[in-house]
This record gives sequence, C-alpha cells and structure tokens, in this order.
Amino acid sequence: MNDIKITMFGSFSITVGDKTIDETCRRSKNMWTLLEYIITFRGKEIQQNELIDLLYDDSSNPASALKTQLCRLREVLDELSLSCGKEMIVNCPGGYTWNTKLDCFIDADEFEKLCNEAFHSNSDYRSRVDLILRAAKLYKGDFLPSQSAESWAVPVVSYYHSMYIKAIYLALDLLFEHGEYAEAISLCRSALIIDQYDEYIYTMKIKALSEQGDKKSARDLYHRAVDIFYNKLGVNPSEEFLQLYKETVYDCHDMALDFDRITTLLNEDSDVVGAFYCEYEFFKYIYKLEKKASSRDGRTVHLCVLSVTDENGGELGSKKLSTVMDKLIDCITFSLRSSDVFTRVSLSQYAVLIASATEENINMIMKRITKRFRRDNPRITAKITYNLKNISS
Repeated sequence: MNDIKITMFGSFSITVGDKTIDETCRRSKNMWTLLEYIITFRGKEIQQNELIDLLYDDSSNPASALKTQLCRLREVLDELSLSCGKEMIVNCPGGYTWNTKLDCFIDADEFEKLCNEAFHSNSDYRSRVDLILRAAKLYKGDFLPSQSAESWAVPVVSYYHSMYIKAIYLALDLLFEHGEYAEAISLCRSALIIDQYDEYIYTMKIKALSEQGDKKSARDLYHRAVDIFYNKLGVNPSEEFLQLYKETVYDCHDMALDFDRITTLLNEDSDVVGAFYCEYEFFKYIYKLEKKASSRDGRTVHLCVLSVTDENGGELGSKKLSTVMDKLIDCITFSLRSSDVFTRVSLSQYAVLIASATEENINMIMKRITKRFRRDNPRITAKITYNLKNISS
C-alpha cells in the first residue's frame, strides 16, 4: 500500500497516492464518526460496546447495525487501494482498532511532535520559532470541526487548540525578544484567522505594528478588537488591554512640526457636531485633568454613568445589548455639547463628563438622552438609568 496521509485539522480526509476520500463524499454521518473515532483513539483497542454506545444506543439490533456500518466503511476505504479497509481497521478481541503498523502520516501527530520539540528544545530561538511555524502550518483549523460538539471530541479539540495557542504565544515572545516585528505581525495575522477572539494575540499584533511605526494600523486594530470584545464576545476587555491605547496607540508626534502644521492638525474635525467619544484610557486622563482644574478654578464637573438593563432591571442578552449600546452612543453624542466627553466603561455602561452645568441641568440632559432613545427606537424594549456625582468637591 502507498503511504497514507490523514488530515484532521480544519477538515477530515484520508489520501493514499492520488486518491482521497473526505466528508464531502455522500456517506452517512455515522460512518464518518466511526472512522474518525477509531483514528482519534488509534493505539487503543475499542470495544464493540463502546462503539454501540457512541452510534447505535437507540437501535433495536445495535450489534448488527455496527457490523453493517463497519463493512460499508471498509468498502469505502477500499476505494483508496485494494484491501485498504481491512488493513486500516483490524479486529481485536471484542472490538476493533486502527492498524498502527501502517506507514501513516497524521497531521495531529506531527503537529504535537513539533510543538513539544519547540517547548523543550535548548536550541537557539530561530530553530524553535521555525518548529512552531511548521506546526502552525499544519493547524489549518480546530481538530475534526464536524465532531467538535460531540462529548468525546470536546477534550481532544481543547487539547490541540490549547497546544496551538501555547506555541503561538511562545513564538511571539521569542520574536519580540529579538525585534522580529514584521514576522510577529505575519504570525498574528494567521493566528487570528484560527482564533479571532484571543486578546493576547491582538495585544502582540498592536504592539508590533506600533514598534514598526504604523500607528494608524495599530489604532484601527485596537478599535476593531474592542468592538469584538464588547459586541461579539460580550466581555469587558482586560485592564491591560485598555492600557494599550496609552502605551502604543496614542500618537504623540515625536517629529517637530512648524506652527501652521500644528494648527492644521489641531483644527482637524473641528466641525464635528456633538459630544466627543474617546477611549477609556484617554477618558481617565481627561477625568484627572478636569478634577484638578475644578478644584483650582471652582468650576463644577459632574461624572454621569448611563446604564442599560431590561425593563425589570436585569441583564439584556448579548445581541440585544450590543444593538442598544450602538443606538445609545448616537443619542449621547447628539444630546451633549461638543465640549463634553464620554466613553464606554463596561458592557452595559457609558460614562460622561459634563463641566460647568448645574445638577438640575444635567438631570434635564440625561432625561433628554433617554427620551431621544425611546423616540428613535420605539420597538426596542430596554431601560436606561443614570447616576451622577459632582467630582469637583
């Protein structure tokens, strides 16, 4: 028999020579589950009762159903090479097993070998990174995605995914340590295709872009990541991630500029109507400035927090909450002055700084925001409440 190549990451397929079978072939789901289960637990003698529990616990004659399915599976494998089925899946006392004596390349085995070699190697950093890059190339997606929701597959999927993420983290740390920022960006780009919700990978890509001087791309990625955390995952970004805005994204312009250029930059977007929305870290900076200024010149400055709940004061579902928060940001923007500043402080809250206004006026402003929201979104059932505090005192 020619060498066998088995792919288990991203999709499942078996190739012998120039012939391939995969899940796109019109076969029963039970047949593919049977094959994938036996290969996943290769090296183990799988008892007949275990396979019956997996596939045929509701059958009137499960032993016969399993025997028939196994016969059909071997016939499908025979399409790859003569007698391939009987050579791949062999009988053992009371059950079946994968023939581990076959010359067989399995991407999961090679991936695991390369990762462990990188984890435990005493070689130079470049050799370890190259091992991880070879492993990452094999990891085209999670293990057996068509089985990922099945209880038997969940721990295996988690095992390989955790190993992949650990390897990516290690490679990024090594690349940063040696100033290889362009390669780190490339690795982050491919890793985010596999796991688009990993905060550390976003962090490293933003830092790498910033190190290369590409502040615009770093800033765009930062905003995109924050939106994903709030609106896709329904979680608050970590304090460390929010700090990125101040540490890497905020552009303080190192180069000296002439006076006309400075005034041009400062006047950009000066015709924008409504309150100023900013990142959380920048908001904290303005908050501190306003607090100091108010104690010095006697101005009053209020902090207002708008909170979104359901009509009974409970939590909204993540999808509905995302919609409400998007709508509310417009209501806040166009109900406040251009000198007012606000930011998002949690999944369901915005914080607003309002200077030189009485508490009575602020109550009117907050009521105007909630009224505007109800007017513009009559079909959305949500409750908007607010708290305010004079930070001048």
